[in-house]
Amino acid sequence: GGTSSKSRATPPPRPGAPPLPGGKKKTVAAAAVSGQSVSQKAPPREAYLARAAMRHWMDGLVALARNDGALQAIGLTHKLASELIAELVAAARRTGVEDTIAQDLARLSGSSIERPDILLEKAGFLATSRINRFVSTLGFEAMPEDKRPMAPDGTEDGEVRVFARRPDVSDCDGLSRERRNFSYLALSEWMYAFNQLVTDNVLSGEGVTVNVKENERLRAILEALDAAPAAGSAEAAAR
Repeated sequence: GGTSSKSRATPPPRPGAPPLPGGKKKTVAAAAVSGQSVSQKAPPREAYLARAAMRHWMDGLVALARNDGALQAIGLTHKLASELIAELVAAARRTGVEDTIAQDLARLSGSSIERPDILLEKAGFLATSRINRFVSTLGFEAMPEDKRPMAPDGTEDGEVRVFARRPDVSDCDGLSRERRNFSYLALSEWMYAFNQLVTDNVLSGEGVTVNVKENERLRAILEALDAAPAAGSAEAAAR
């Protein structure tokens, strides 16, 4: 006693799958859509390498926040280091550091005459340069100088635009009579740029804080940086 074909249950539809043997042929569109979905999952090579570079940098920051010896030398607690790192990572995402690296690598990968190992070495150099530049200037080098925050220059009521281009001096006549305190300037500009960075993170929705006026964690970070034993503590913490 076989079962008639009318009583057999109809199999459920399988979207995107090839038709079952013996059934009506479906359009080729299903196969085309399926192929597109597979290709969309694989990012371009330059995007993959840029993301890997950023992840490597972030992993290094997390490792720094757990390194007792490094934090003691810098003068930061685990909590403050973690919050500083969170703001750096948020700002890197907000300013598109990863996309910029990918664009650099896309231009580099257009060369077909160099060996793959040489191209990878250049790719590593480009990614490292972009990340180091971001850590040093917090993304403000891409902003017009008149839009950048001001920072104390060490003189009475004196201020400078953060990371402004210094005038080129080709001889001694262009040098000022008084020696500038470059260590003070480096820390001052980075601290005040970081202060603006946190505010920008908050206003863009990328930051870890909620209220700009009540941002006591930022105050604690800046006070710790100001009291750090070395003038380059802020950049060392970021790296």
